[in-house]
Amino acid sequence: MRGLFLRLALVMLAVAPVLGTTIIRGTFSEIVAEAEIAFEGVVIDVKSREIPPDLIVTDVRFNVVRPIKGDPPRQVTLTFAGGTVGNRTIEFSDMPAFVAGERDIILAAPGRREISPLVRFAQGRFRIVRDAQLGRDVLRQFDGTILGSREQVGQPSPSVGVLGFAAPMSPSEFASAVAAEVVRQGAAAR
Repeated sequence: MRGLFLRLALVMLAVAPVLGTTIIRGTFSEIVAEAEIAFEGVVIDVKSREIPPDLIVTDVRFNVVRPIKGDPPRQVTLTFAGGTVGNRTIEFSDMPAFVAGERDIILAAPGRREISPLVRFAQGRFRIVRDAQLGRDVLRQFDGTILGSREQVGQPSPSVGVLGFAAPMSPSEFASAVAAEVVRQGAAAR
């Protein structure tokens, strides 16, 4: 299985500079269903390393502040294809970059062995940022838009200045919505 992953990653590395990355957006229900784990966490470490023969990966380690789906351990390490080791850099278009100290709500499927363990490549990352105007934390989606409602997940970015919601969702509201969706999907599966 590891050999297949490495060959696939090397093929993707060969075409990445030419093709770029296409993100097929999922709805809120789809990304929750695809996630093996979901949690609110703080990035505590970001380290790139080489995997012979020529692959570079970056391990991002999180302290889990609040488990939301599945049973994530107190610390979760997610491995992304690409990174910098010495003077070699391998990059993927639209691959999320992480910095120690950042806060996120993460929906991930680390068992799938893809170039990004996040659901839908980058869509499974919701950055928690402080909004100075509102004086509270809000969520930014992978494309930088502020999340106003669960219905906004998977929709094209609104035009600048057109928010289409009364107020941004708080991280707690979003975590509660994810948890409720997990329960709803579990009941529907029975």
